Amino acid sequence: MEFFVSAESLTRFRPAASVARDEDPNLQGDAVLGRTQGRFHVFADLRATTSGTHAIERLQAGFEAAPDTLLWLGRFQQPASAWNDASDHGQYLQTSITRPYIERWEDDEGLIPQHITGVLVESRGAVGGNAAVEFSAALGAGPALAADGLRPVQLIGSNAGAHRLASAARLAFLPRYFGSDRIALLWAHDAFEFRDAAIEAGLQATRATLDLLGAEFNCGTGNWRVLGAAYVVRMRYDGLGATHAEWFTAAYGQVERRFAHHLTAFGRIEPSSNTQNSRWVRVIGGDDDWAYRRDSAGVRWDFLSRQALTVEFSRSDAALASYRELRLQWSAAFP
Repeated sequence: MEFFVSAESLTRFRPAASVARDEDPNLQGDAVLGRTQGRFHVFADLRATTSGTHAIERLQAGFEAAPDTLLWLGRFQQPASAWNDASDHGQYLQTSITRPYIERWEDDEGLIPQHITGVLVESRGAVGGNAAVEFSAALGAGPALAADGLRPVQLIGSNAGAHRLASAARLAFLPRYFGSDRIALLWAHDAFEFRDAAIEAGLQATRATLDLLGAEFNCGTGNWRVLGAAYVVRMRYDGLGATHAEWFTAAYGQVERRFAHHLTAFGRIEPSSNTQNSRWVRVIGGDDDWAYRRDSAGVRWDFLSRQALTVEFSRSDAALASYRELRLQWSAAFP
């Protein structure tokens, strides 16, 4: 069992208003539980925050059908996300404080479904001497589109909206079998049906499908690490008159450099294309907050074993205004 805890403060500056706004400090905790008995595996990830959010983020049971091949049933993170595979829920596991906008969780105005409830297959095979090819594929019930955004299947409590079929896959090449370096191709397909009048008016439809193609890289050498991803998203709308479609792209690239005294500096750029004109971004992401361009930089100090302090500054361009943010965070992993 592992516990990931983080406490974060945020100050947002809106130049147009010339006023700094302090957000309430946020404390987040993740409890990760896992057990292996022979060829059977059970994994759970529980999350709670002081803002009132609490959920079973993951609950999955797996069977090792063959060496390095696992078949999972339950609720899990969809495999077509580059950030999830590397950083997961625990804030301590990622160098930066924030996630890229395109990788946001569903309950944080995320545009792309991040969870599926169903079946997941993960397999890895050796290639040549030390390299490997890794394949992951998932099929099941995806998030529903409710009045407050995308909502995955809740394992406890009621489920609002209609949960339709979702599928996702990742094909990755790993230069080292047990290393973190990888280059991967990503694919996802999600269907939505919504019954909220505001959403129908905003999207001018009652049904939608999302198709995603992406690529990711995560490579390090010495004290340097470079990681990033690029996504092309195509939306198709049906149900109120003529069928129509739109597309947008979103990408990010992050550079990290380790220094003496357990210091790590990082910087990230997040460009996008056509997000300003997308109905999906406008309705799901929100005009006021979702940034079509963000640049961020910061420093992380691992001052104790499995504890870190991080400061991050970012500049974001949203549809209605630009703003800047200063974040401070303490994160830890126990035991």
